Amino acid sequence: MATREQKRAVTNHGGIDSRARVQRSVLGGVLIALALLYALAVPPGHVLSSQAAGTPMSVQAMGTTEASGTTGATGTPDATKSVTPTPTSTFSRMAGSKLRIHFPAPAAKLVAVGFHQASNRKAVRFIPSMTCHKIDAASHTKVLLKKNPKLKLFQQPLRGRGDSNFTAADCAVPPKTVVFAPVDGVVTSVRHYKLYGYIDDLRLEIKPDGSPHLRVVMIHITGAKVKKGKRVVGGVTPVAVVRHLPIVSTINRFVPRKPVDHVHIQVNLDTFKGSF
Repeated sequence: MATREQKRAVTNHGGIDSRARVQRSVLGGVLIALALLYALAVPPGHVLSSQAAGTPMSVQAMGTTEASGTTGATGTPDATKSVTPTPTSTFSRMAGSKLRIHFPAPAAKLVAVGFHQASNRKAVRFIPSMTCHKIDAASHTKVLLKKNPKLKLFQQPLRGRGDSNFTAADCAVPPKTVVFAPVDGVVTSVRHYKLYGYIDDLRLEIKPDGSPHLRVVMIHITGAKVKKGKRVVGGVTPVAVVRHLPIVSTINRFVPRKPVDHVHIQVNLDTFKGSF
């Protein structure tokens, strides 16, 4: 017969087994519940695969890789992709050439363009591609430009210099405006000179694409942003800042906005050796 101590040991052992079975059942239930919750939270095909690949799950689910910078299923544009600037409009072509001239400033900055006679009698003639107001009294022209924001071109009075009143273009803009290259091409010269023999000024010259026999010149500028040999894009590439001249220019009497400065644009033959 079993002693009292033996019966107690058998009873204790059975209790331990019962508690172990209960604990295993509870643990198994918890694990099954967690597995079900995980399966519902993570889309098929993504369980453990993203972690095994070392890629954050959220990135893989979007179809985007940080290294490639491509867009995912949402179609969201890539923030690192560069956007090509839109060139300013062209306002003229040059006689005897297909060369077209861009406004040297955005529409919001451009006050008006006044054509006049260049001091170089062989300068190439501008042929306006927009409505151009004919020579008129300064006061009348000023009123027309103010009433018609889309009217940008006008003729200045004759200066007794050359044959055509369209061989130079004064582009009026607010002071300190950054100006753009008027044509596609390569900068051939950036140099200082004396305007009218006594005013410090800067002259920038560009050899335009498609017309290697011509040189597009810009004066009344400062703070050059390009050097010789630099390729520029018309109406896009910043080349300098408009200069304030210590004289009252003719165009100031015709435009409605004050204060205003201007950039002079002119197209010469490549054989021309003067300043402007």
